[in-house]
Amino acid sequence: MRTEDEFSDDPEDVLENSFDDEIYSDQLVTKRDYSIKEIVDTEKRYFNQLSAIIDQFLKPLNKVIDKSKIKSIFANIQDIHAVHENLLYELENISSQRFETRTFSKPFIYKRDALFIYAEYLVNTDHAKVILEEIIQNNRLAGAIVSQGLDFWKSQYPDMPLELKELLLLPMQRVLRYPLIIENLIKCSGKNHPDHNQLLAALDGMRDLNMHINQTKADMEDTIKPLQKLEKLIGNSKMKNIFPPIDSLGKLICYSKAYKWGTAVNVNTVSRQESCDRDAIDGIHVMVLTNFLIAFKLQLVNRKN
Repeated sequence: MRTEDEFSDDPEDVLENSFDDEIYSDQLVTKRDYSIKEIVDTEKRYFNQLSAIIDQFLKPLNKVIDKSKIKSIFANIQDIHAVHENLLYELENISSQRFETRTFSKPFIYKRDALFIYAEYLVNTDHAKVILEEIIQNNRLAGAIVSQGLDFWKSQYPDMPLELKELLLLPMQRVLRYPLIIENLIKCSGKNHPDHNQLLAALDGMRDLNMHINQTKADMEDTIKPLQKLEKLIGNSKMKNIFPPIDSLGKLICYSKAYKWGTAVNVNTVSRQESCDRDAIDGIHVMVLTNFLIAFKLQLVNRKN
């Protein structure tokens, strides 16, 4: 049996004769075969990792903490898991076909739109870390569940001794790698392969997906993080029991500046309006949302040990 190193450096040299012999044995024959196997193996490993996060952390924690906090920590990871269950099935099905001309591009093309749900997951990542730390510190039972889940994880993946907050970043790391994965398959397939044009289309689709995710990340700075900051401020203030839930405020339309007004000298003098930094302590912060308009001031509080 030949090893991968014995193949021609040019995939097209290998494939030139492969197309004549349409069906071949279960042994890996071309660099394309090795590339497909690697894609399926890593996809299966990733799917199993998602399953472990759900079974060892999400489901047990769901029994001891509020569902709203579960949503804050894990977002739509179960939806992502369902998408990849189907994607893995399609990839394994095509991989098992012993035809050199099999079109491995189809699952990536058909599932591209479904993978856009990663943008929703990205929106939640920073907030998830904060909520997770609070729960572990304040809820002994939840902390024990996380500790037990990490023990299971380390037994299954000794090469990845990560904390839960790091495990929650695995989905973003995986989805951003798809363009590189497909690029490698294109290289291993060669320009003359029947799947070449479809693989190029799949690559364009994955790049579009990554552009959408990166744009979502940029939008977070302007529309999502300010609301998360407001939620934290409310939680630490006397307003937490009377302020409406953050989810009911609607979408943030504008929070571009905060203003401070000078003192009027006389009735004919208009108060002076100056722009100031969002994070400045002095000044009035204004948020315009679809359902509310909120104006607030920040105040430093000295806490004694």
